[in-house]
This record gives sequence, C-alpha cells and structure tokens, in this order.
Amino acid sequence: MPVQKSKCRLTTTMEYRKAEKHKKPLDHSDEQNIQGKTVVITGANSGVGEAAAYEFAKRGAIVVMPCRNLVKAGKVVQDIKTKLPNAQLDLFQLDLGDLSSVRECAREIRKKYSKIDILVNNAGFSSFKKELDYSSEGFESHMVVNHLGPFLFTHLLLDEIKAAAPSRIVFVSSMGFQMGELDPEDFMLKKRGTFLAQNFGPYCNSKLATNYCVKILAKKLQGTGVNVYALCPGFVNSGFQDNAGFLSRILTDILAIKPPEGAENILYCAVMNSTANQSGLMYRTNGIWEGGMEELDDDIGRIVWDKTMECIGIM
Repeated sequence: MPVQKSKCRLTTTMEYRKAEKHKKPLDHSDEQNIQGKTVVITGANSGVGEAAAYEFAKRGAIVVMPCRNLVKAGKVVQDIKTKLPNAQLDLFQLDLGDLSSVRECAREIRKKYSKIDILVNNAGFSSFKKELDYSSEGFESHMVVNHLGPFLFTHLLLDEIKAAAPSRIVFVSSMGFQMGELDPEDFMLKKRGTFLAQNFGPYCNSKLATNYCVKILAKKLQGTGVNVYALCPGFVNSGFQDNAGFLSRILTDILAIKPPEGAENILYCAVMNSTANQSGLMYRTNGIWEGGMEELDDDIGRIVWDKTMECIGIM
C-alpha cells in the first residue's frame, strides 16, 4: 500500500500560490559571509540552479557546478562572468541518472576540494511520459535522478562537508511530495506504473522519498556541525513544463514565478544566520513550511532510507 495519500495537483498548486502572497522578503543583513567558501550546486546550467549559482558567485563564493549538459553549463559560466568578471566557477560532468557518473564526479571533486561549505542538490527531472523509463541499473528515471543520485552524491562528499563544519546540505524538493503515493515494495513503479494527471506521480514519489530521507539524514548528522534542509522553490517556470500537457502549460503561464524568485528559497536555507541551527525541516516562501515534514512518519522514513541505501550500495 502507498505510504501517503495523494493530494490533488491543482489544489496543491493553489495552496502554494496562496502562501506565496505572504512570502517574506529576504533579509540580506541576516546573511552569513560566504566570501571564499566552496559551494557545490548541481543543475546550475538552467532555471533555479542557474539563478542560485549567480547569487552565490555574486557573494564571492567558489561555485562548483556539476552538470549533465556541459555545453549549456559553459554558456551559463560565460553569462555569469560577463556580469561578474571575478566570479570563480568550476564545471564538472555529472549525470545523476547514472550512478557510476555520480561516483566519478564526486571522486574528481574530492581531488580538488578538501572542504565543501554548502552542497545544494538542485538538479531535477520530470518527463510527463506515459511510459516510464529505466536506467541501465534498473532504476526508474525520476527516482534515480531526483533522489538516489543526489543521496549517493551527498554520501560520497560527506567527509569534505564535515571538514567544513559548520556546513549545510540543501535538497531542492517540491510541493509535489504531497501528491506522492510511495510504496517501498514497488519503489521503481514496475508493478503500478505511472499515475496522476500528466503522469506526474513518479516525480512526486521521488520528492517524497527525498523528504523522508532528509529527516533521517538530519538525525544521523546531529553533533557533526552539518545541517540538512529540504525546500520547495515554488511553482517556477524553469522549463520543466515545456513538454507537459495543455493544463500544465496553462497553469505555468498563469501561476509560475521566475527562477530568481525560486532561488531565494535556496539562499534562505544556504546562507541565512536565522537557519544556521535548524536541520531536518522543509522550507517554502523564505520560511519554514509548517507541517511540511511533520506529517512524514519516522518509521516509514527508516524503511525508505534503508531502501535508498540498498539501491545506492551504501549499507
């Protein structure tokens, strides 16, 4: 049986837009100084990740950009350097859908950087296809790109993150986790297949799995000086919906915010003094999402954690 009842997508989107009306502006006076700090952010070649990479670079951080598409990422680097000639940007190849690529990327980063102050797991994937795709390792594409790959990447960089403590790990999740119907006995949806309108269910499941594991990881890292955050950047027009159905495109045109607005939520978790001593929580609209994590059962979380570790080969 699924571990969480799904919410209606339109209802979830409208609830979030209502919350957006009460969004608090970022208090830049509350920011920590990240000049010279090392920030690793995945998926910085477009959308929210690109906007966040620019903001980190503007604050003087060394921005490490593991990306799948290095051509697009190279253009982003050029754009940022045009605006910020002294920006320190470092590209690496990373395909989160291929766990061997995740291991190789982490290995290359560890060779160059002994400390990582902030890790932002931002890269994401949504296909809206009726037929599910599976990786060569047998993992459903949403689950491996959005959840398994980022957790393996995080695990492989943990020593460097701990070495920089106090440090932070940020997972870009989604309000879609509320619509997940995750079944640990059918983690890859090989029995059930896709579900929800526009085949949005597999994406939601991957984000629900991430939120469960964020709670567990935060507890495991207590006392290390490493804090863990999950956030929804908002309903962002980041290109995800380009291949979706008519309804999704209409909702995007009417309701979506721009990537720089979504990136504010990343900054809120990554650099604010007010969040420095928080861990294992969910955030949205530049604040804690009350109820965002509390509804997730810890016993189920441990089951999802164990399944995740089994899939990525960490036992």
